[in-house]
Amino acid sequence: MIDLDVRFQVRKEKMTEIGFERFLSPFSLELTKVADIRKLPPFSVVSSSDVELLREAAKSRNAVLLYNKGFQADVGLIRDLVGKKKAFEIPVAPLLESSGIARATLMTRMRFFIKQCVHLRAPIVITSQARDSFGLKSPHELIAIGEALGLTHEQAEWAISETPEMILHAAD
Repeated sequence: MIDLDVRFQVRKEKMTEIGFERFLSPFSLELTKVADIRKLPPFSVVSSSDVELLREAAKSRNAVLLYNKGFQADVGLIRDLVGKKKAFEIPVAPLLESSGIARATLMTRMRFFIKQCVHLRAPIVITSQARDSFGLKSPHELIAIGEALGLTHEQAEWAISETPEMILHAAD
């Protein structure tokens, strides 16, 4: 099991203790313009609410995880990742940081986006996107959240094991 987006310095022992074999703290960038994409170092996580920027990022060798912040189910964007050694990031942090109607709305958007990704066979990776130790979630918790977002147990497990492995091998 691998968490591909931990956003703070955490000890390996802590991650092993909660059940992860590996974890990464990759370079992360909120895209604001196309020029940002050209400056990406290898193995970067990019995020944006702008579908066109994410489509451009999908063409970059260095962007390996794309976080569609609005979870817009743009079929063209989703198809752009099919067959590539990249994936859409499905972070749990935004769910944990929201509540009430905002969380319900976010979950609905995430569920529909994930459903489209599964239907079109675009790879997804469930990550903690933890900013501190309280945001860390065990593999079992990430799988349970994936199931709550409409994935089967096997699909959720795949999204924290096989898909991250594929991305790591492609980055080597």
